[in-house]
Amino acid sequence: MAVFNGTSGNDPLTGTDDPDTLNGFGGSDELVGNAGNDRLDGGAGSDRVVYFRETGPSGILADLETGRVTDTWGDTDTLIGIEWLYGSALNDTIRGFSSGNDLIFGNSGNDSIDGRGGDDVLIGDQGNDTLQGGAGSDQAAYFFETGSLGISVNLIAGTATDTWGHTDTLFNIERIIGSDHADTLRGSAAADYFHGHAGADLLETYSGEDTLVGGAGADTLRGGGGADMVGYFLEGGGSGVTVDLRAGTATDSWGDSDTLEGIEYVHGTDHGDTLLGSDAHGDRFFGYAGDDYMDGRDGNDLYYTGAGNDTIVVGGTIADARDTIVVNGAGHNTVIGGDSEGTQYGHHIVFTLNEAVTVNLATGLASSASMTTDFSAALYFLEVNGTMHDDLLVGGNPRFDYLEWYTGNQGNDTIDGGSGTADTVVYQPEEEIGSYNFDLGRVEYGTMGVVVNLATGVARDTFGDTDTLINIDHVRGTRFADAITGSAEGNAFWGLQGNDTFNGGAGEDTVHYGEDYLRGGTAGVTVNLFNQTGIDGYGNTDTLISIEHVHATARNDFLTGDNAGNRLFGEEGNDTLVGHGGRDVLVAGAGNDALRGGAEHDELVGDAGNDTLDGGEGDDLARYRDDPAGISADLLTGRVADGYGGTDTLINIEGIHGSDHGDTLSGDAGANEFSGFGGNDLIESRTGADTLLGGDGRDTLRGGGGNDELWGQAGTDTLDGGAGVDLVRYRDSAAGVSASLATGSAQDGFGGTDTLLNIEGIHGSDHGDTLTGDAGDNELSGFGGNDLLDGQGGDDTLLGGAGRDTLLGGTGADEIWGEAGDDTLDGRGGFDLARYGNSASGVTADLAAGSAQDGFGGTDALSNIEGLHGSDHGDVLRGDAGGNELSGFAGNDTLQGQGGADTILGGDGNDSIQGGAGNDTMLGGAGNDTFEGGEGADLVRYRDSTLSISANLAAGRVQDGLGGTDTLVNVENVDGSDFADDMTGDGADNRLFGFDGNDTISGNGGSDTILGAPGMTACRAAPAMTRSGVRRATTRSTAAPEPIWCATDMPVRGSWWIWCRAPPPAKAPISSPMWKM
Repeated sequence: MAVFNGTSGNDPLTGTDDPDTLNGFGGSDELVGNAGNDRLDGGAGSDRVVYFRETGPSGILADLETGRVTDTWGDTDTLIGIEWLYGSALNDTIRGFSSGNDLIFGNSGNDSIDGRGGDDVLIGDQGNDTLQGGAGSDQAAYFFETGSLGISVNLIAGTATDTWGHTDTLFNIERIIGSDHADTLRGSAAADYFHGHAGADLLETYSGEDTLVGGAGADTLRGGGGADMVGYFLEGGGSGVTVDLRAGTATDSWGDSDTLEGIEYVHGTDHGDTLLGSDAHGDRFFGYAGDDYMDGRDGNDLYYTGAGNDTIVVGGTIADARDTIVVNGAGHNTVIGGDSEGTQYGHHIVFTLNEAVTVNLATGLASSASMTTDFSAALYFLEVNGTMHDDLLVGGNPRFDYLEWYTGNQGNDTIDGGSGTADTVVYQPEEEIGSYNFDLGRVEYGTMGVVVNLATGVARDTFGDTDTLINIDHVRGTRFADAITGSAEGNAFWGLQGNDTFNGGAGEDTVHYGEDYLRGGTAGVTVNLFNQTGIDGYGNTDTLISIEHVHATARNDFLTGDNAGNRLFGEEGNDTLVGHGGRDVLVAGAGNDALRGGAEHDELVGDAGNDTLDGGEGDDLARYRDDPAGISADLLTGRVADGYGGTDTLINIEGIHGSDHGDTLSGDAGANEFSGFGGNDLIESRTGADTLLGGDGRDTLRGGGGNDELWGQAGTDTLDGGAGVDLVRYRDSAAGVSASLATGSAQDGFGGTDTLLNIEGIHGSDHGDTLTGDAGDNELSGFGGNDLLDGQGGDDTLLGGAGRDTLLGGTGADEIWGEAGDDTLDGRGGFDLARYGNSASGVTADLAAGSAQDGFGGTDALSNIEGLHGSDHGDVLRGDAGGNELSGFAGNDTLQGQGGADTILGGDGNDSIQGGAGNDTMLGGAGNDTFEGGEGADLVRYRDSTLSISANLAAGRVQDGLGGTDTLVNVENVDGSDFADDMTGDGADNRLFGFDGNDTISGNGGSDTILGAPGMTACRAAPAMTRSGVRRATTRSTAAPEPIWCATDMPVRGSWWIWCRAPPPAKAPISSPMWKM
């Protein structure tokens, strides 16, 4: 037996026709045994055994797994350390290893080749061959063949015509390498890999995520139903490529022109490439080395940089909402585009470098030792992933500093969310996607739950590293047991799997369980905020402390609130939501759900399904705003046909918000609130004081028996108040309103014309309105704008609002509020009142001069006004020659009645009240007030005092029963309180009325009229009295210090009267009769 030994290099070893041993040793060796039972040992390296050099009469039978081959002479060879096998020129049967990557070359003949396990390369060469890939990703390679034809492959049919024109049968083949001719390669439903090699090839896939490499030549690369990739980095040409997915064209690395269809991913070259996307979502570009230019155009696109100075264009529209850049090499990258605020979610930047990065979303700059990335011209990046090192990630995007996400990965990272309100640290990718560890040469995954405290700003990540968190609002946890503590702000937490502990701290905090369903959780969640427990979708038990809001899963969930105002979201599934105390919002989601509010005013949303909505106590609202069709709801029957085709049951519901379609809403006997929103709605209340809002569309609103508010809003609406005192409101109109209760018509400020029936009041818009009343008592309010309000008949209330308004009373007793602006107030007929109760500062008004400084900086013109009501500040109010009513309210006011019998009310504060000519009635209110009655018989009243008064007209002082001391000048008469008053007149004719309480009243000279009460105990008069001018009474009393006549048992309008008059009689007293006025 001959032994042939190779070297450490690449050796060709050929045996004899006798049994031989061939040892290749190192290197990639070629072994030819020839005849005889040979032992062929390749040794180290990639070694091949070649049988087509043998000249035996038979094909071979080879099994690389057993290492046995029956060669062309019928002898048995033993193979050791052989990776590649070349068959004979005859019909061979060759089987590869059950594992391992084989290269099997059939050569001539009709060969049967089975790669078995591993990723194998099978080459049939000439003949009608059968190529069986077996397990693994296996390749049929035709570029080794030397035939003159292009091949035609159909993986669905499992057939191929090779370069010789022979027909191969293919099984379990995923990869095809074409020939140097024009090939046609058609794929299967699996993920196929086609490499056309040279020639003008047609590569066409079916479905699956396929890889197409055209190679040299003008190729047509046609993707199928999956996400398909064209790979130019495998072509081997010497130049960069230009690819335009929208145009479907490319210039490949050989300079040839390719046609592209249905391609989503593009892998460039190590040269300077230009890669342009389509207008669809999902384009991916891999730049590799070289100075590349990549623009995905519309859609959510992904860019991989490599070494070199790359330029990336990201999008800035809703269609181009969320691009991702993976920075994967040294160099300077420039990111442009994205210059509008149209993107919904912002872009994402990821760093996979072997060095720490500093990223600042506010400035748009990122840097490391070998890399800089400038995205300052595209400041719409809201998500950033760091490296395995100690990174600094800073937020504060100036265009949309709201929702920013940060993943630090390995290392002790510092993450600063900036000034946003929804900045989120995300730990889930650390343990799911991992981080490439360059030191170990592999991807590492986090193995532990996180411990995060937003209040202290310290977190332990999934790798055990310590992160510093600044200005972070929300936390997304891991599949392990996490412990997350919130800050004083409103935080949101996602726990995923594990027995998690959430402590929200102060603020309104939310726990989300929706990821449980999306990531393999098999059950709904059960959360009880009152008991601070939650069973997640995996069966783990969470602890929830100071958590106010919960989002559940798409399964059947049970959520219970606590005494706070909770928001509970069931999502899909048949959910049960219980609000407990607080003002709760319960949103069921799709499914047959049961919702119950709590003790306060709750909002309940059933969504799709046959739901039961029980508001519980309080004034509760059922909301259908998102329904896809109109609803029909009746609070009296408690039934709703919702917009999804389901039937809801309503219990303890006081209000309904309809959909954006045509709704029918009917009330019950209570006070209801209805809103139709869009669509042509019919809204009917029954009894109760109801609020009806039509929304957009041609709506009909019918009030019912109570005092109702009707808002027609946009559209030509019919507003019927029904019984009661009803009000139509146009506050949110886009333009001025012109409405007349007399004609029953209104131009609504949206371009529609409303019909008004049984309406008593109108509230206008913030624009210039014209509002006209009718013969009844109306309330007209203009709000903003220069308004014209005409009350017509009745006792009307007119409110101008801000703007230069004209307010016209009418024939009744009207109240007119000019409010801000230079207004014209004309009471016209009746006793009319100008009111300034809302003024921002003191008012100066003079009815005689017909002018008022309104306390807002405006000047009002007053005509036919009989009364003035001031502000809560220091006012100066003057009447005219007629009988006026002046009221100062709070503040230190000066009130002057001028002529006429005036009624003057000071209100709180130290007021100066001057009656003027005429018999005036004056009330001071709290404070140290000064009353000067002027001419006439003037009265000061203390009937509203909360304690007894002490009044002395001779001294001109009154303790007012409210803690103040009043000064009275030229005042003849006093009305006391309902308590035990002490009142003393002066030498003039006084009228002193005590009303209720045990009063002591002294006339003190003059012809006085004294009104006591059932409890009056003394009446002091002059030393002697006469009956002159008195009328008959029934009894006599001598309880007073001097004999006087005091009635004690004869009621006259609930009071007791005595009239004392001088000079004294000739004799006194008389025994009968007593005298009563």
